[in-house]
Amino acid sequence: MGRMIRIGRDGRFVDLISARTNAPRFVEAAVDSFRRWTFQPARCNGDAIEAKATVFLEFRRAPAVAVGR
Repeated sequence: MGRMIRIGRDGRFVDLISARTNAPRFVEAAVDSFRRWTFQPARCNGDAIEAKATVFLEFRRAPAVAVGR
């Protein structure tokens, strides 16, 4: 699932520009993840600049865990 995001000059996630999916709960999970990430900021003439990036995520179901054995 590809996501176009905006990254601030400080390397932090700013916002989601576009998402290709038909499952809104995956969009929410992706945004929650992006908020915890820090990126190496893009640079122009040595100065950090805001940038866009495409990030691909793959969601998988967690394996079942036996409880009470």
